[in-house]
Amino acid sequence: MNRKIKSLLSSNIHLYLVALVLFAVATFFFGEYTVHLTVAEVAVILLLLIYTRVSGRRRSREMLKYIESVTTNIDSATRNTLQNFPFPMATFTLDENDIIYANEQFLAITGEREHLLAIKISSIVPGFSARWLMEGKVEYPDLVTVGERRYRVFGNLVRGSDTPGVKNFVAATYWVDETEYARIKDEFASSRPVFSIIMMDNYDEFISGMSEKDKSLLLSSIDEKLTVWAKDRNGYLARTDRDRYIFIFEERYLQGYVESRFAILDSVRELSTPKGMHPTISIGIGLDGRNISESYQFAALALEMSLSRGGDQAVIKNRYNFEFYGGKTSGEAHKGQKPRHGGLPFGAHALRVGDIHYGPQVCGP
Repeated sequence: MNRKIKSLLSSNIHLYLVALVLFAVATFFFGEYTVHLTVAEVAVILLLLIYTRVSGRRRSREMLKYIESVTTNIDSATRNTLQNFPFPMATFTLDENDIIYANEQFLAITGEREHLLAIKISSIVPGFSARWLMEGKVEYPDLVTVGERRYRVFGNLVRGSDTPGVKNFVAATYWVDETEYARIKDEFASSRPVFSIIMMDNYDEFISGMSEKDKSLLLSSIDEKLTVWAKDRNGYLARTDRDRYIFIFEERYLQGYVESRFAILDSVRELSTPKGMHPTISIGIGLDGRNISESYQFAALALEMSLSRGGDQAVIKNRYNFEFYGGKTSGEAHKGQKPRHGGLPFGAHALRVGDIHYGPQVCGP
């Protein structure tokens, strides 16, 4: 048994035995009936010494048995914990990424059972690496996709058996299924409202000299093209003044408009008046505001930026920057044009997406 454990188990009775021996010696030299009393004291001392030895060995055996029992239970609990851990768990070598252990839950999410311990973890999860662990982090920076599920991965480094001159580490990782949370988060981001203000460039100058019939026909054509463009976006298109509209839709549809580079700009430009003039529009889009009011203000700033650059283009404004799309016509005709102060006026009329229908305005600044 380890000497330290022995010292902890040994009794302090030896100190008392030494004291008894000293008393026996004193009795022998200074007391009456010294021989008989000394013999009695020595006998007691010997009996105490024998008892101490016997009881000490018995106590040591019992303690050793208890320690072995605790160690066995801990080892068994550790094995059961690894095997029955409620989350998927996998350990792999840090240098080669070879999987050395995986519990039943990890086998279930990967679908690899026969050859799992003979392949690298990067083969099962492409792009997954242990760099984050080597940087001292305990959480993988992004969600990891395995099949159709998404996981948050936690982990730590465990010291393995060392070879001479080499320190070996094993990465222990724990995979928490956050698929539903990620779906809700993505849905929240995709459903955020995007505000767009659409304005016909140089309206007063453009319709000057046009008959009421031609003017009405042109505006109806623009209404129709905007309605078709906004259709199937589950949004709300409203004409708020004679030359401007507001279009509110979900952020999930913005990428489609960006990829088409806002084809509505070209579509409106294809129209013409009896004099051969082609109308153009400017679009200001605001998103990513801290609230609806800020996103609307972003849209107004984006529209102002579009007009200051000559119009006939779409500008997207978020909390960080502007993005520009379109702008094929000359900017001279739009130079210096500014949106009216305050954005969209009250008391205008609404245009429902998919059906040219007018009614009271429900959107305001």
